[in-house]
Amino acid sequence: MMTAQEFINKTIGKRKDVDGYYGAQCWDYFAYFEQLAKYPITNCTDTGYVADIWNNRKNNGVLKNFTEVSKDKLQKGDWVIWTKSPYGGGSHIAMFVAYVDNNKIKVIGQNQTNTMEASYATLTMTGIGGCLRPKCWVKNTKKDPGIIAVVEYLTIDNVRCFMNVYAKDKLTKCNGHGRYNQTLTIGTNGARNCFMSYKNGQACGKSHCKKPKGTLLHVRNVKDLK
Repeated sequence: MMTAQEFINKTIGKRKDVDGYYGAQCWDYFAYFEQLAKYPITNCTDTGYVADIWNNRKNNGVLKNFTEVSKDKLQKGDWVIWTKSPYGGGSHIAMFVAYVDNNKIKVIGQNQTNTMEASYATLTMTGIGGCLRPKCWVKNTKKDPGIIAVVEYLTIDNVRCFMNVYAKDKLTKCNGHGRYNQTLTIGTNGARNCFMSYKNGQACGKSHCKKPKGTLLHVRNVKDLK
């Protein structure tokens, strides 16, 4: 299965009308994802609105291929279901992209910005009934068992970055106190990728740069040190 970003790139600006009724609705976007993931399509057989996907999750089969996640712990690619629409009527479903300030999130979906094409929108979190994470992506979020620590540091340009540290790496404390505001030497067998994000016990996401063997890092925090 493609990544969440690849799915977004494939669909943004396009219309998907899976059932052939009422044009490209928000449900069709979710159903199209299910088709690509080779999951059975989850229909709205009670009220006809997408709130049924969440409200009937115990018996509609959706939990065979999705897991429930908290709206406060979302990651890109999770599906958010409003049982009370952020637009004031009915219900809505869209794919989570990122958190925004003031109880809002950025999502991508259909029929949500005065257009049926898949588009980005910033919507309130008020009215969310629940959220679902595709199991085809859960395996990609597990922590690498070889990681013994993650170091968090600021670049000279004040950019916050993260680096995974493995058992084969040499992690030496040069100075500092406790686990914060330390200067560490990271000894590796080669260049180590540095990333812009930290999730599920590891540095991940967009790569910032590569640090060569023996790099000195002025570290703010050491995470998950075993």
